[in-house]
Amino acid sequence: SLTQIQSNNSSLMQPRGSSLMLTATVTGRPRESGTLLMRRQDGSEETHRILLQNSSEPGNAPGFAFPIKDLQNDFSFRFRAGDGQTSWQTMKVADRPTLKNVELRIAPPEYSGIPETQSAGLPRSVRVLEGSRVTLKLEASEQLTSMLLVGDDRMSHDLSIGDDGCYQWDVQMQESWAFRTVMENTSGLSNELQSRCEIIVYRDQAPTVDVDEQFRDISLRPDDTLTIDFEARDDLGISRAELVIMDPVPTGSGDDQNTNPSGPKELKTIPIPLGDQAGA
Repeated sequence: SLTQIQSNNSSLMQPRGSSLMLTATVTGRPRESGTLLMRRQDGSEETHRILLQNSSEPGNAPGFAFPIKDLQNDFSFRFRAGDGQTSWQTMKVADRPTLKNVELRIAPPEYSGIPETQSAGLPRSVRVLEGSRVTLKLEASEQLTSMLLVGDDRMSHDLSIGDDGCYQWDVQMQESWAFRTVMENTSGLSNELQSRCEIIVYRDQAPTVDVDEQFRDISLRPDDTLTIDFEARDDLGISRAELVIMDPVPTGSGDDQNTNPSGPKELKTIPIPLGDQAGA
């Protein structure tokens, strides 16, 4: 043939609802116009007149272009100009995969006394105590070829599907991690909305105790009664408090005083009842 036409659409799979530009390159004897033939699934055909367009890139051959919006169903197409035409090609249209159900379970360390939580959906961010066990179950809208959790740090976890049809990630959290869910279905399409979640790990801080200044240096007789005011704080709450009585560090008397090499000696421990302040 004097006119040769080559289709440029190498990808013949498109997501439903997307837009597409069908293009072809013309070589040999160019024609000012051509036709695009389209065949629908029900067997009906359409013919569209298209005009030859010069390439914006120097040295490239001219060609044809035809836009299609809001793809919904499969169709076949071919370009024709003069005595040249392309073979029939079929454009497949499929849905992108989506998350059908999401379940997030957080089990804090037993010592913390924090209750286990379970929620539906993937939050943008969630705080968990260091050492908490996080279990994430994901159910897709269709069969997948892969389900990945891809981190902002480029680390990824390839999840396997369980007998219940769900993908599960189970880990004991030691460090914060932000990730996105990336799915690919059997049509080779990935999810357009890649939900991002950041799991922020916070560490259990040591409790602090503040004693009133007036009790820091005081002299008493052996039979005196003393009430000590103090304030204790802890990020997980105070479950137990004790008053520890220590032996003075100096030993001996007068010029013979010296420092006890073993340090302060614990003489007595007195439990402090917390009452309704326990856990606060």
